[in-house]
Amino acid sequence: MKKLITLLVITTLLSSCYTAQKALLKGRYDEAINLAIKKIRKGKVSDKNIKTLEDAYSKANQVDNDRIAYLKKEGRPSNYDEIYDIYTRMKVRQEKLRPLPVLYVKLPTKRKAQFDYINYDDDMLASKQKAAEYYYTKGKAELQNSDRYSARNAYTNFLETQRLYADYKDLPTLMNEALTKGQTHVLLKILNKTNSVLPPGFEKELLQMGVRDLNSKWITFDNELQSSTAYNYYILLTLKGINVLPEQLKENRYTETKQIADGYSYVYDSRGNVKKDSLGNDIKTPKFKTISCNVLETQQHKEASIGGSLDYIDVTTQQVLKTEPVAYVSNFNNFFAGAQGDINALKPETKKKLQGAFIPFPNSENMILRANADLKNLTKTIVFNNKNYLQ
Repeated sequence: MKKLITLLVITTLLSSCYTAQKALLKGRYDEAINLAIKKIRKGKVSDKNIKTLEDAYSKANQVDNDRIAYLKKEGRPSNYDEIYDIYTRMKVRQEKLRPLPVLYVKLPTKRKAQFDYINYDDDMLASKQKAAEYYYTKGKAELQNSDRYSARNAYTNFLETQRLYADYKDLPTLMNEALTKGQTHVLLKILNKTNSVLPPGFEKELLQMGVRDLNSKWITFDNELQSSTAYNYYILLTLKGINVLPEQLKENRYTETKQIADGYSYVYDSRGNVKKDSLGNDIKTPKFKTISCNVLETQQHKEASIGGSLDYIDVTTQQVLKTEPVAYVSNFNNFFAGAQGDINALKPETKKKLQGAFIPFPNSENMILRANADLKNLTKTIVFNNKNYLQ
């Protein structure tokens, strides 16, 4: 057992010794740096760990400096953001080394470990400022265009500027302008083609579907025409049919039965004597009887249906982008019952119906308004699920 534990310890030590070196050989220089620093902090200040740290640090900086040189030579203003990121990474990298004690390589001759420390602040500030100016200028140029998609691109560029400098120039004002110009405006409208007179307030109530819940960053819905708004899309709810069925009373007669305990009877032997159990007690068996109850159940039913379609219309082209059917059926149901016989024979749900009573039927107008409430929720769901048609 001791040999096994010793072998496991040796294996663990060997694998940890070469982890940083393996990362170095695979070109994962920052990973190698982190692993080497971790070992040194744990007291494993060996020549191998120090040299690995030196080599990884030097190569990581060389890769970054080469990339910066290329980006600067390319001369594209859009490169400054990446240049700033690289300088930031290099500064973070060298700051990891500062807390370490002075390191010495012992062999072949004792020497101080070589780590170049450079003040990157000026380069970071210069590249950061140029990157911010690039995004800011690009955003302002996009904002000069008249279309909402350019305004959204402008907003994205202003966000990049804000990431670098939260209070850059007149950035808040420009971002609000881009947000406003980038809006897609949608108007919900109703068209009645039912050849029926709708109840007072029907259309207004149908449009009160909480359109604010449908709003997103770039899409604003209105349920009333705003004269100052240039709409990009109409969502037209066309009502094509409203139908209210006659009141119905349906009767159903049925009988429910149930077996209940009805005393007991003795068990007799062949000689007519009552049988006894092992304790000398009389042997008895339970007796049952069947009880029944006649039920007259009445169902009140009335139904109203509304049907139509939702059309997504591009205001500029007058093209119908999508048509979605909408329909909803509203039901009024009431059950009540009377019983004749032993009500103990009834099921719990049947007994509950005995407590019911006839309710006056809602009038047709009320039934339509009931259907309207549910149609409103259905319409809202359909609009939400098809927002991808609104760009």
